[in-house]
Amino acid sequence: MNVYDLSKRQIAVVQRLTRIPRQLLDSYTYQNPAELVLGELCHQECFNVTRAAFFVDNPDFDCVRGIAGYDVQDHTDSHEACWIERDAFGLRMRCSSFNKLVRSLAPQSISRQEQREYALSALAEQLDFRVPAVTFFEMPHENKGLIVFERPEEDIAELEQLWEDACSLLAFCPLA
Repeated sequence: MNVYDLSKRQIAVVQRLTRIPRQLLDSYTYQNPAELVLGELCHQECFNVTRAAFFVDNPDFDCVRGIAGYDVQDHTDSHEACWIERDAFGLRMRCSSFNKLVRSLAPQSISRQEQREYALSALAEQLDFRVPAVTFFEMPHENKGLIVFERPEEDIAELEQLWEDACSLLAFCPLA
């Protein structure tokens, strides 16, 4: 991606993404920093994703673990409040029925299944996604990060590569 070919939308997203490492350092005592990162990625001024679920797939132990679920309906406050008022954001996350659902799910490893598409469809159905999309990314210890999300109504084709790269920021979050 050539920096001179970026659209204004791409530049705005990149600016938000470059702040995440510093915000994570400032949030090192937060109980589940993946929630903050997922909230940032989903924010309307970033990728504008209305619902997303973050899982870690561990093929060695044949399991998937739900880490965080973000639903925009549970977060009507301004974006900056999630980083500045982490405790209030965390409380909303703990009260969120979608986040609770994501964290309660523990299917078998999707990476190991021959019928991977079927397993992903079943997971998306449990989460009640209408038009699901999936992103996989590498994580430490040969784990796979998995985000199931609903695509925004707007066309994000120009942000597709940025989304895939940005999701890997979740690999730097300690798992809670």
